[in-house]
Amino acid sequence: MFIRSSFSPSSAASGYEVSGMNTRSARTVSCPQVNPIHRPNPGWIYRSLGVEPLINCAGVRTSYGGCNPSERVLDAMRAAAEAFVDIEELNDCVGRELAKLTGAQWGFISAGSAAGITLAVAGAIAGNDPEKMVMLPHNTGKTVIIPHDNRTAYEAAIRAAGADIRIASSSEEIKRIAARRNAAAIFLVRSAISASSVEYSRICEIGRRFNIPIIVDAAGSAPQFPDQLLSSGASITIYSIGKYLRGPQSTGLVLGCEALCRAAYRNGPPFQSFGRSLKVGKDEIVGAYVAIHDWVESSRRQQWTVEWLDHLTIIEQAVRELPGVQAKIAPADDIFHNPRLQIILDKDLTPVTGFEIAERLRSGEPRIVLNDYSIREQSFFVDPANLSAGEPEVVAEALVEVITNTVPPTKVSLGRPVQDISGEWLLDITFSVGSGIHRLELETSGNEVRGVHYGERHSGACLGKIDGTQIELRSKLAAAPMDLYYHFAGRIGTTELAGTVQMGAATATHAGGEISSGLSFKRQYGTADWKAVRTSGAQTIKEAHA
Repeated sequence: MFIRSSFSPSSAASGYEVSGMNTRSARTVSCPQVNPIHRPNPGWIYRSLGVEPLINCAGVRTSYGGCNPSERVLDAMRAAAEAFVDIEELNDCVGRELAKLTGAQWGFISAGSAAGITLAVAGAIAGNDPEKMVMLPHNTGKTVIIPHDNRTAYEAAIRAAGADIRIASSSEEIKRIAARRNAAAIFLVRSAISASSVEYSRICEIGRRFNIPIIVDAAGSAPQFPDQLLSSGASITIYSIGKYLRGPQSTGLVLGCEALCRAAYRNGPPFQSFGRSLKVGKDEIVGAYVAIHDWVESSRRQQWTVEWLDHLTIIEQAVRELPGVQAKIAPADDIFHNPRLQIILDKDLTPVTGFEIAERLRSGEPRIVLNDYSIREQSFFVDPANLSAGEPEVVAEALVEVITNTVPPTKVSLGRPVQDISGEWLLDITFSVGSGIHRLELETSGNEVRGVHYGERHSGACLGKIDGTQIELRSKLAAAPMDLYYHFAGRIGTTELAGTVQMGAATATHAGGEISSGLSFKRQYGTADWKAVRTSGAQTIKEAHA
């Protein structure tokens, strides 16, 4: 039975102390006891640590653990943990086997796909030249070219290797940058290639002409071999093994040109080179290889598609007869490589929104999560990629209860603002380490607030409301490759505003298009304290108080 729960994940304490010692009262710490014969219900080990597990209807999101490895992968990892091996010999052997399986020249297992990007760029910059390798990531003088519509939230993985990023708006601009002879690579995102205004074949042509490798981030894709991008001109493609392949969640696959892949590998573990911190264990390497082997050699993909559709049908049949509810199965596409169930709500017949449904599911028992950047006021998706046997029935029951047993919200009148806060404010944000001085220019109309939020480097519009002495502001600061989001909540005092702020960043895709969409991204950087005082020409809070 689905019930509401008072469970709330504990949050880390804010503030910063120089000392690294725990000065709180000592307490007994227990370790979960694993019995190989008797295993309780799934999720028991998280509960023993004080964390309530989830039913995952959000898909293969890293935020919720990616995927659960298959039994064959887990068996392989346990077997690999029973003995030792020369890691270089293991990687060389796995690289040859990957070539046989995929049709690529060579490949290796990385510590996730973002690590694969960093190592691929490092290999393109330094090769296996010792003098260049030991200098990474400093003073490389190299750039990586990205078409304007292939930008990604993971560009930090490129900069980590020491490359500057140059954004190109056309193939001609790519050509001009390439002609300067300092481009280490051209970087593309697989899901963006087909819709890009810069034609892929033209990019490949420029890469060949100037001998610039093309690196493709295909982390969220379900690979198909032989890899069409490699065969049509890409030098390296990078996949996540911890998503659709059901391998170890923290592993990725770097595949392609043997010389470049080997150079990337030499810049990573187990060697004493730039990427040593991006370590992969022997058990993860073996587990990842088994996952790739099973993906290529077995009919698992077809079996999973049947299971996904069966699970979605159970949920669809439970909700489609509800008044004001439509349910339809959306086929796989370039971003989601499995079918999903879209549920559409008629606002005149259903008193609940998609956001309210998601919040009630997440706070219920058991906890159920949806993909928050796909949620809209009148619709949401159920992703079956990580549903286990028996869970579709639980999800169906929970959805029916939440949709049918919701009382229409009572309209609440906002309290009269205690003062007019129009004007310019100096904003001091105290982060977990350090602080920042921002500015707010606000205008009020009744309870509504609007204005501009100026950060130290970026700026953008802010909107909010006042309820008596309480203030809430949301701002979006334009930045690249992700916009920055701030959600301020606080109190209006006699001379200052103060409270806490939730902070994050999101691409246009992950932001979701509505104010309450994509909150896991818009709040991903945690919280901070804030205080604002009227500027009166002051440049610091101390000056404003003087």
